[in-house]
Amino acid sequence: MAVKSATDNSESLDESRFFARKPSKFRLKLDEVDEILDFKWVDYREAQKVRMRLRFLLRYKNTIRPPCMLILGDTNNGKTSLIRNFAYRAAQISEIRPNKECVPIVYVQAPPAPDLGALYEELLREVNAVHSPSWRPDRKRVLISDLFPELGVRMIVVDEVNNLLQAKPDQIRLFFNGLKNLTNDLGIPIVAVGTPDVEPAFQTNQQIGNRFKPCRLPRWDAGKDYASFVRRVLKRDGFEAADDLITVAFVNRIHALTEGLTGETTELLQKAMIATHEAGRKRVEAADINNTDWVPPGERRAKAR
Repeated sequence: MAVKSATDNSESLDESRFFARKPSKFRLKLDEVDEILDFKWVDYREAQKVRMRLRFLLRYKNTIRPPCMLILGDTNNGKTSLIRNFAYRAAQISEIRPNKECVPIVYVQAPPAPDLGALYEELLREVNAVHSPSWRPDRKRVLISDLFPELGVRMIVVDEVNNLLQAKPDQIRLFFNGLKNLTNDLGIPIVAVGTPDVEPAFQTNQQIGNRFKPCRLPRWDAGKDYASFVRRVLKRDGFEAADDLITVAFVNRIHALTEGLTGETTELLQKAMIATHEAGRKRVEAADINNTDWVPPGERRAKAR
């Protein structure tokens, strides 16, 4: 049976290049921009709190009714980056299963509809299990129950569970019951990840609500921690913040432009770093932020209506 090794996951966990390869005379400049756009994790206090709870859950194995978790956060607030970074780091911990193939965390996205067969299919594909997509859901589930313990799987992550909200309530309940049965069968935690509007769906069933305890990843408040995060994102890519960039007033402006969302903040700073790089500088100035073609997320949503 063909499966992925733990180290194979590292390629899928690193963000892909944003620019295609170009002829050699353009190669150097594009590669330097690629370095800015490549995913690089920058830790911060609220993320550390979530990671601490994830590390606690990762200790559970072969447990009757293992605890699960529901990570909640607004769109583009860093949920997926956090969980993928956590999974990547877990895959590097050789002491989980020394000298053996090990996939400690299996990460998938929720199917577009609450279809357990589709979820099982994604789980099997993620570990490159030999199977047929035409198999019935119960046969796929049996294979998962047999294979995942062999691979040392200690946690399943199902991202974008807010996809399920378009379905009827009884369909959602059946899907959640399937998650509950799967975590019971394997004796390992399942972590669901989604936007805050999915929380009421988890709370409609007392058993599901008790099992999937919410953990919130809030937006940033404008303040010293946010200013420190801005500086560290720049430093991560070899840039510095000019004095006019880290004044209280301008940090508040960055916060307003991004609405305190982690992903939006990172993207805005990337645009500013690219402009700074093209100007031949390594110090990002307030003007580099002001000159970006940036529209705050709230305004983008309003224009789309």
